[in-house]
Amino acid sequence: MDTPPRRSILPGLVALAAFLLSMLLAGAFPLLDPDEGRNAEVAREMAAGGGLLVPQLAGMPYLDKPPGLFWAAAAAVRVVGVVPWAARVPAALAAALTLALLARAAQRRYGRPFALKAAALLFFAPLFTVLSAYVVFDMPLALCVTAVWLGLAAELDRGPNAWRRLGMSAAVAAGVLIKGPVMLAWALGGSLGAALLFHGTKPLRWLAWWPGWLVVLGLAGGWFALASARFPEYPRYAFLEETLERVATGSFEREQPWWFVPVVLAAGTLPWSLATPWWRRSGAPGAAGSGEEGALSLESRAGLGFVLFAAVFFTFSHSKLVTYLLPALPMLAWTAAEAWSDAERARRAAWSLAAVYVALAETLNAELVTA
Repeated sequence: MDTPPRRSILPGLVALAAFLLSMLLAGAFPLLDPDEGRNAEVAREMAAGGGLLVPQLAGMPYLDKPPGLFWAAAAAVRVVGVVPWAARVPAALAAALTLALLARAAQRRYGRPFALKAAALLFFAPLFTVLSAYVVFDMPLALCVTAVWLGLAAELDRGPNAWRRLGMSAAVAAGVLIKGPVMLAWALGGSLGAALLFHGTKPLRWLAWWPGWLVVLGLAGGWFALASARFPEYPRYAFLEETLERVATGSFEREQPWWFVPVVLAAGTLPWSLATPWWRRSGAPGAAGSGEEGALSLESRAGLGFVLFAAVFFTFSHSKLVTYLLPALPMLAWTAAEAWSDAERARRAAWSLAAVYVALAETLNAELVTA
């Protein structure tokens, strides 16, 4: 049975600060073509009365993605008006809520300093920072994946809870409404990855909770049924062309080499991806406050299951974009924060971080001299 955590304003303060910084960035540059301009136009047409069930672009049905992001962006446009940064509000809000979830769970596990460390590592990861001010589906998707991951970790720690499972299922439904079946892949694949790392089936048990699937079917499935009734060709387009062909063939011309995933994860979290002492020496203590020798927290181990899924799935997928890997960043930030919370490892990491900055400075200096 869950014990209620002490109330704290820290997650709210983290979310507020992140939202304000993201909105400052959102207002600093115009919409970028083609993706941002197209997504913002779909939201504008929806706000102007183009219909909520099926998004439209230039007055024609736009069936490439479900309407979740467009609903949120259209609401922002209706509130603040037709300005470029309005369509970026959902990404900024999703980033803020992701950080709030991370900070809340981190504070509960290890306390306020650790929570601030994890939140700072995540927000200042370049990929996360940029996409928090970008009209993109992957930031709201990252919020949904983070909710599932932290819910799974809480279940592994404190046992099943119907309300928590209901929240996890609602996150799955929201993710499907935002980006389609890939949310199901994150939920199922991440849980399977966690089961592999935990050497047991406990991380998979929440998936057998049938009321949760009723929520997913009722929300995401209900919208899909209504959209399919209006456009009978939509199921074929959504599942065969937009999903199976995207993953299994190179028809979208988004194929990348095998090293794409680790390079994106490393570059998207610079400089701490290179400076963090990810490996702990045998017999070394765990993160501060863990009380376990050499052990990662449940959140880290469950999160690394989701990272494992992302590495395998997107390596073999024939459609790869940098943004697809965004949902893996909160898990990496948590694990990095644990590493930096170990005093001995932090000392070693300080030297690594200094070496990274020296290398970057030397590279920049060489480029300037050459220019």
